[in-house]
Amino acid sequence: MISTGGRCPDCFKDWEKIRCPEEAGGCGVSSPYMDWYGDLNKWLSTEIHELNTSIKKETERRGSRGL
Repeated sequence: MISTGGRCPDCFKDWEKIRCPEEAGGCGVSSPYMDWYGDLNKWLSTEIHELNTSIKKETERRGSRGL
């Protein structure tokens, strides 16, 4: 359910918590599903910075070729 943001892919119920699956060797403890995603703000800031850098480089490349 982590890949669906806490939403069940079958019934579409939104869950606030997710359980670490014991059957996969986990501990069985439930915690808020957002805790499983880590620091999303840091990740998003990094993604935006990298995208802006790529756009700037491509714009400069096209500008130097007269495109």
